[in-house]
Amino acid sequence: MSERRRKEVDALIDTSLYSERHTCAPLFFHRKMEQSLRFVAIRDAETQKFRYSVAGLFVSLLALPLIAGALVVLITWGVAINNSFPGLRGQLDYYLTAVGIPTQHVTNESLFLLGLGVIFVAFFLGMITLRKRIIDL
Repeated sequence: MSERRRKEVDALIDTSLYSERHTCAPLFFHRKMEQSLRFVAIRDAETQKFRYSVAGLFVSLLALPLIAGALVVLITWGVAINNSFPGLRGQLDYYLTAVGIPTQHVTNESLFLLGLGVIFVAFFLGMITLRKRIIDL
């Protein structure tokens, strides 16, 4: 809005209010207004907390099946190496040893425990982050 237009609007408002009767604000008006503003701020904070908690739930609902699917793939991959491709594990051990990486025979149980560990770490990291996010609001 241009400066001239703003001055015209201010002048129009002043002329309109000039003919009005001057009265004081009602008793406790200021306190009621502050309470209303505090209520709106609390409501907005609760809305934000709810959004974060729903987002955390949504992410966990998406992440857990993906992690479970990855575990199934890892476990069946180990079974496929053991049963379907004889000698492949020995070839992998040979290549890893040649590169200098120590090899240990990975079993399905160790893959399962590794996957459970990944799930628990991801879950607890997500909860810590979500808890900090909710408390900091």
